Amino acid sequence: MLLTARPDLLPIDIKRQGRAEVHIPLFYPYKDEELQQMFVMLAKKLGTSIEAEDVPPIPQKGLLSGADIEGIVGRAMRKSLIAGKNQITKEALAEVVAQFMPSTQGLEKELQETAAIIECTDREFLPPPIVKAMEKAGGRGALQERLTALKQLVAAL
Repeated sequence: MLLTARPDLLPIDIKRQGRAEVHIPLFYPYKDEELQQMFVMLAKKLGTSIEAEDVPPIPQKGLLSGADIEGIVGRAMRKSLIAGKNQITKEALAEVVAQFMPSTQGLEKELQETAAIIECTDREFLPPPIVKAMEKAGGRGALQERLTALKQLVAAL
């Protein structure tokens, strides 16, 4: 099993069928249920708990990494502890979510996601919004051209 944020940088012989034949892309959670599960799991990781129904609507849907969500949970936990509570409060979580600003790694993130889509070996691994965006962009061939352009833009930064 291999795990990378940049599958486009792996040598082709490692990615060929017979070596690592199933390429599963991982994207930021975008469904409410996925986001709620991430908050619940990351709260548990930090030694506290959150109920799925206590996760407020997420205005940054599709923009939060696991690290972002863990950061939000940690901030909500500190805010709750400072307020004298021993668990994350629904109010603290809602306040932190409302104030959180995701990182602005736009081109780099787009490059990683585009590479993941191109490298994917089975369409069923792609979320419906991504399939729709891929088709609208002109398919994998057009995405390959976009990936080349993104690499040039990122290298110029």
